[in-house]
Amino acid sequence: MARQPNLAASLGGWSARHRLAAISGWLVLVIVTMLIGSIAGQVTMTRAEYGIGESGRAMWLLANNGVAQPAQELVLVHKGQPGHRGGPDSAGARRGRRGQVGASGRTDRC
Repeated sequence: MARQPNLAASLGGWSARHRLAAISGWLVLVIVTMLIGSIAGQVTMTRAEYGIGESGRAMWLLANNGVAQPAQELVLVHKGQPGHRGGPDSAGARRGRRGQVGASGRTDRC
C-alpha cells in the first residue's frame, strides 16, 4: 500500500512544476485582497475609545455627555531663587495661615 504525501508536499511539488502559475496566482491573490481592503475602508477610533483605565473612563463619560473639549489645567509650583519672596514656603506665611488660597497677583518670572 503506497502512502500518499501530505497536502503541503503535494502543493509544493505542484508549485515547483508550475512556477509561472504559482507566482501569478499569489500576485492575483495579493492584488485582490488589497483592492477588497481599500474598498472596505478604514474606521478610526476616537480619543475616548483609545483610553484605558480611569482616564479612559473619564474621556468616555465626557464624550458621551456632549463635552467636546474638556477644561485644561496647568499648575506649576516652584521655589524661587535665594532671596526671592515667592514660592510655596512663604505662601502660607504671607496669608497668615488662614487656609485660604488665592491669586497673589505677582507676574514676575523666576
